[in-house]
Amino acid sequence: MLPTPLETSLETLYITVNQRIQSGENKHLKVDSKKNTWKLPYIKQDEEVNNPFFDKIPLINLSDVLSYVNAQTNFMQHFTHILSKNVRTTACLEHVIAYLIASGTGIGTGKIASSSDVTKAALDAVEHNFIRLESLQNANNAVINKMAGLSIFKHFNLSEYGIHSSVDGQKLSTRYKTVLARPSKKYYGTSVGVVAYSLIANHVPINSIIIGPNDHENQYIVDIY
Repeated sequence: MLPTPLETSLETLYITVNQRIQSGENKHLKVDSKKNTWKLPYIKQDEEVNNPFFDKIPLINLSDVLSYVNAQTNFMQHFTHILSKNVRTTACLEHVIAYLIASGTGIGTGKIASSSDVTKAALDAVEHNFIRLESLQNANNAVINKMAGLSIFKHFNLSEYGIHSSVDGQKLSTRYKTVLARPSKKYYGTSVGVVAYSLIANHVPINSIIIGPNDHENQYIVDIY
């Protein structure tokens, strides 16, 4: 049975496409002739188009940002000592800032200590004595309440009768094994992680809880609201 014109045309295209891949003319595929495999070439992020608005903003150290926010909100006062009675020790501002940067960026206290004048012992003391769920929530509330009081906050309102909010779950891998940390090949590969389930209003996370990645997020809408 003779091939149809469509089959002949398709066979010709197969040959042409394969020849362009083997000769390297097709730049959209990267072929490894030794392993007889192919993959898509990696596109660097710096080749992406960025909004020119951000090019006009100068780079600022995170420590300076946290110092400025503390001057406006005084959120550092909420990092109180875990032993409230008969303890006069207060948290050192520089040490708390270093710890927040280390934990918030995922760098870790070890690398922060090796690249700054803050010792690992000082960061461990901050973690053991001043960092806990209550102090973090109170510090975050101080910042969020200040943001909600800014005049620009209302300009993000989508209606005149109230503030629209939404919930969003952010997948985060954990360095330590916790009760909620679960494996998920889709999000964490061979590691384990949790989900930071946040209630967002006008781009501000006004409430957040930690849930397991195997839990359905819809089950926690009432809790977070």
